[in-house]
Amino acid sequence: MPKRTFDLVYEASIDVPKGAKRVGLWMPLPAENEHQKVEELVWTGTGEISVREDARYGNRFLYAQQDGRDDGRLKIVITARVEREAYRTDGSHGAPEVADEPGAFLGSNRLVPLGGGIEEEALRVLEGASTREEKALLLYEHLTRTMRYDKSGIGWGRGDAVYACESRAGNCSDIHSLFIALARTGQVPARFKMGFSLPPNRTQGTILGYHCWAEYHVEGLGWVPVDISEAIKHPDKQRLFFGGLDENRVEFTTGRDIELGPDLSPPPRNFFIYPEGMIDGETVEGVSWNLAFTEVEQGDGEGAGGASPSHAGAPGFGGQTAVITP
Repeated sequence: MPKRTFDLVYEASIDVPKGAKRVGLWMPLPAENEHQKVEELVWTGTGEISVREDARYGNRFLYAQQDGRDDGRLKIVITARVEREAYRTDGSHGAPEVADEPGAFLGSNRLVPLGGGIEEEALRVLEGASTREEKALLLYEHLTRTMRYDKSGIGWGRGDAVYACESRAGNCSDIHSLFIALARTGQVPARFKMGFSLPPNRTQGTILGYHCWAEYHVEGLGWVPVDISEAIKHPDKQRLFFGGLDENRVEFTTGRDIELGPDLSPPPRNFFIYPEGMIDGETVEGVSWNLAFTEVEQGDGEGAGGASPSHAGAPGFGGQTAVITP
């Protein structure tokens, strides 16, 4: 299967106002799993920085805090070398994820509710289907046929299943939220995956926004991916994005309503992909962040034992530095 290896530099900062008592900054870390390897993860920044994990989904993130500083900036720079592969989940690739609890992904989330028009749509589309595979395929074909990828107007971009159901439009978060709600209504466990897209024809650049997809669970097979928004944008790839993903992405977090805790933290986050900040108990709107990638050429230290990621953006930050090897 095709693979990409790339260096990421993900940085964020908060301006600390004079007189602030406590400032916190949360940043997600790239996921490590069967299809994505994080060869080395390096962080540098100011304040006290620790690695944490949310209790519900196991997402890893950095938490930086400052206490008692009159002014300045709280900042983190993460660098990582990531290898991402394209894959299909069809029974021939890998083993079932026996550690997962798919039953935890049958309930509702704040913007992924069950019932109402979503239940009516699910019952109509899934009538006569019996297996999880049949139901997932029916929903995938239904949504690629009836939804528009559309980021105009107001209401899109929150991962709002009701908005998607009523407007028949939205971005990747809205479309996959509707898929998850419909699947769960049909007793198919489904979960939300959040990350970033990598331009397929570029070897370096700045990434401006997130990309997400979904997975549904099949007993004896594990979690099966779907990327409905990409299938809508690229109808010639509809077969690819049911049960498979390309290599042009990097995964960060799983789930919705994510609690970052355990101490003075923001309320549960609708989803977690951008840095989050708080100053004296108040959520910071619009934390400054930047994410850049650089493709690693074949033979340029690619894979295990290769060179460390470049530290672009890190010099001059001071504070703490750590290397995490998953």
